[in-house]
Amino acid sequence: WNGTRRIMESDPQPSKPISLPCINDEKKQANISVLPLKSEPNLWEMMYQIANDEGILQLWHGTVSSLLLVSNPAIQYFLYEQIRVWILGIKSRHRGSGGDGGSMQLTAMEAFVFGALSKTVATVITYPLQLGQVLIRLRKNEVKDLEQ
Repeated sequence: WNGTRRIMESDPQPSKPISLPCINDEKKQANISVLPLKSEPNLWEMMYQIANDEGILQLWHGTVSSLLLVSNPAIQYFLYEQIRVWILGIKSRHRGSGGDGGSMQLTAMEAFVFGALSKTVATVITYPLQLGQVLIRLRKNEVKDLEQ
């Protein structure tokens, strides 16, 4: 996000026109001015520019909030596994002590529903973190816009 914004906001120096010979229908030469195509900076060039302009620590700016958002899939996986074990335990008890309880599995529909349920709960739990991260970025952009 920051790298893309920096690329879009950068004010590169204008490129020098290149003169190319051109032959028209009457076999006369003329010169046409063409601006060369500007290539987008690659990842390494952008990282170097950020580190050079703003300091090396800016490359890790926002890492803490991003690490907090890693909790979403962790919560989702934990809830799914807890629901799965709980449901398989119920199925095993209803089946009785006969048979191999370890070979029981969820149906495709059960797996889908429990996965969707666990994702919903994880999203509801981590939504305030996502909202806070977005608001922080918006405020920083507003401050930058006011400074310019």
